[in-house]
Amino acid sequence: MTFLDFPDARIAYDSHGDKRPAIIFVHGSFCNRSDFDAQARGLSDRFTVIAVDQRCHGESSGEYADFSIDQSARDIEDLIETLELGDVVVAGHSLGSRVALQIAADRPDRTLGVVLLDGGRRADRTDKPAALADEQFKGFLRDTFAALHSDLDAKGRAKMLAEIDHTPAPELVSYGQAIEHWDINEYDTAIDRIGPTVPVLALQATYVDATTPMRHVRSDETSTPYLDDLAGRIANFRSVLVRDAGHFIMDEAEAVVNDSIAEFVTKVAIRSAGAER
Repeated sequence: MTFLDFPDARIAYDSHGDKRPAIIFVHGSFCNRSDFDAQARGLSDRFTVIAVDQRCHGESSGEYADFSIDQSARDIEDLIETLELGDVVVAGHSLGSRVALQIAADRPDRTLGVVLLDGGRRADRTDKPAALADEQFKGFLRDTFAALHSDLDAKGRAKMLAEIDHTPAPELVSYGQAIEHWDINEYDTAIDRIGPTVPVLALQATYVDATTPMRHVRSDETSTPYLDDLAGRIANFRSVLVRDAGHFIMDEAEAVVNDSIAEFVTKVAIRSAGAER
């Protein structure tokens, strides 16, 4: 583990391998960089794999009340520059999928591609229920994510529930507010900026639309509203439905995730090298 120091936060990260391009992995809310241990094992022989603790998560510091998707993206952009990684692929899970898209929107010239690991978007709903009290929200979140594993004994399930249990309720609420703010106010601008230039791969295990809570993708479904929106707005977009896994697909479908990412990164690297000739 290594740290990158900012005036207001210390960012922890692990780096594995030394082959280019680098893949930056960004975890979801209340999680940490260890979510990508399987990707470090499976991909670092072919690429540089860097897993980051977002500020206020894991071993990184920062004020959770100030947490935002934009700030997390800037932290990782600074990390990419400091490590002189050149052009990179950014892979984000859940909340991290938003950070990955924001990085690509900020620096489409330095982003070879984006991998969305069970991403989604919260709609701006005027009929949404009144806000839950902090502890009620924490219970709701725990119940929701507990149900989003296809296997009750999945490797990451106990770890994820333990993270929720020991994370103070106000922090969980702040992360939820950061996601909602970005989805409503900044998602469209980000997608419009990356759409013409940056390739995107979405690996999706759960179904989300404006009115349906996250649930596993059914065998009769071929897409989701979230994927359809991305497909209609991003020129180089591909999605893979992972039906035999829950929300934490990097654990529950390790082989599919690693193979899909390796194929995608190899293709975008070749495409970039050809464009430079």
